[in-house]
Formats: sequence, C-alpha cells, structure tokens
Amino acid sequence: MSEALLKAILRLFVIVAKEDDITESERKKVIEFLEQHLNHKNAEKYVAYFDEIGNKAVQNSQNKTAVSEMQDLLSYCKQINIELTKKQKTVLVKELIELILADGIITKKEKDLVNAIANSINVDLKTSTISKFLLAPAPRMILWVMHSLLLEIEKMKM
Repeated sequence: MSEALLKAILRLFVIVAKEDDITESERKKVIEFLEQHLNHKNAEKYVAYFDEIGNKAVQNSQNKTAVSEMQDLLSYCKQINIELTKKQKTVLVKELIELILADGIITKKEKDLVNAIANSINVDLKTSTISKFLLAPAPRMILWVMHSLLLEIEKMKM
C-alpha cells in the first residue's frame, strides 16, 4: 500500500469519524485497521498522522463548506480508484461502516458519506449488502447487515 493511498484512506476515515466528533472507540478502530495492514512502527506513525489530521479537521469543521469537503472526498476517492481492486474497495467500505458503528451512533450524514464514498470508488450499493446498512433502521438490523457483508466479502475471496 503506497503512502499516498494510506493517507487518502485515513483522510476518508477522518471525514466520516468527525461528523459526531472523533471518539476513542473510532480511534481504536483506526488503530486496528492500521495494525492489520502495517508493522507496529508504521502503524504508530500513521496513528499519529490520523490524530493530527483528525484534530485539525474537528477544529476547522466550522470553516469548511459541504462543497469543499465533497471536493476533498472525491480527491481521496480518485487515489483509491487508482490503487485498489474492486474487492479491496468493498472491504474499505466495510471498514468505513465499522468505523461508523464503533461509537454506537449512526447519523444520517455518516450514512450519506458512506454512500458518496461507495459511489465514488465504484462499489455498487444496489447489488451489495452495504445498501442494507444504509437503509437499516435499528441496531439489531445493522448487526445482521454487517454479518451479511462479511459473508459477501468471503465469497469474493473464492
């Protein structure tokens, strides 16, 4: 994974997580993600990067317009489209959903962001279990959807 790709992914995580402030549980989810993909030393480096850009994003959230944020999001998605396969993109959307679920609060804006990201990286939500997450009204239903998504990703491995 290139540094540019990793930074683009972390910036997407920040955009999604900052919607209801970046909680410790969301931060832990990012640490898990980094530890799965990097060695310990690099994971620590990128946790510090996430913290830095996360703090700046929370502080500047009042000054940033929706259009400006969407332009940033599309820029990060462009990098992801260049470097990730379809399966990897689906897994990334799953990671974003898990990040949203980490604090137990799912806002409409968070769902809208996942939808926008999925569309921008060409993950077809209409044929994916991810669409059920975006429509799920209750926490129990969301757990079922996450289970279904994991099964769908496992099928892609075969």
